[in-house]
Amino acid sequence: MNIHRQDDTFVIEKNGYPYHVVEGMEEYEGLISDYRDKPEDFEEELAYEISEEDLKNIRIGELQAYLDSTDWYAARFSEKGIEIPEDISRQRQAAREEISYLRGE
Repeated sequence: MNIHRQDDTFVIEKNGYPYHVVEGMEEYEGLISDYRDKPEDFEEELAYEISEEDLKNIRIGELQAYLDSTDWYAARFSEKGIEIPEDISRQRQAAREEISYLRGE
């Protein structure tokens, strides 16, 4: 598993997929603090194991953050009748479906 900083998040790469971890996510604070203590250009395999359940929860968090960031489209539609752009509507639906799948619903 690799870890590196990207903007205001940390990216954990496991099984070829990136998982964004925001500071303050308590379950990853040890991992982040270990990384923070390393030099700016440090990147190595760390001896932390992240469970599949943790990875699933990280992904759900990313999807929920996307939905939260685009909720204003739904509010605007509700209040003013301005249509949600088709691509946003499709992406929001895909996010909801993936969250349901990951939660086993």
